[in-house]
Amino acid sequence: MSVLCLNTDMIKDHKTFMWQELHGEPEFRFQTTDPKIHKRMHRSSYFKLVLIGMNVDLWVYKASFYSPKEARRSLERMSGQYIRKPMIQAFFA
Repeated sequence: MSVLCLNTDMIKDHKTFMWQELHGEPEFRFQTTDPKIHKRMHRSSYFKLVLIGMNVDLWVYKASFYSPKEARRSLERMSGQYIRKPMIQAFFA
């Protein structure tokens, strides 16, 4: 399982993660603490809100994409940042 970590704001230390629920399946989860990314995902018809954090800014969305590449590209567009893959099985920007 690959997990994508995106540090979106150095001042407030917002983070966004992306992972594929099951290898080979088109379902992906996106977890964010950034209100800006939450607002963009909430407006999109592709993302479905599946979890809201209690007493903390935390949102988890579910979305279907044909490939992990498409999901990463969507996250890059939502966040406005380039995503890099480290040596461990996680992605970050």
